[in-house]
Amino acid sequence: MPQAIVDPEELARFSHNLKQFNMQLRQSMGQLNGQFNALGQTWRDQEHQKFAQEYQQTVKQIERFLQISEQHIPFLQKKAQRARDYIDQR
Repeated sequence: MPQAIVDPEELARFSHNLKQFNMQLRQSMGQLNGQFNALGQTWRDQEHQKFAQEYQQTVKQIERFLQISEQHIPFLQKKAQRARDYIDQR
């Protein structure tokens, strides 16, 4: 007999929180990128170049996380709804 192995409300809450987190992260990253670019006007030694490379790699990883997690949000929302529907049938 099939059964729901997820709490639909918990899944919906996580999906909502993930969406909020992504929006906040994008906003914070935009602000931080602006500050980082401004910093490059006054910090120009080799350490800056090294840090800039690491920073840019990290930003790419964060962007990848954002893209993947944003693609999963609709899936999580649908899964929560399907679990609710299943539980309501029982």
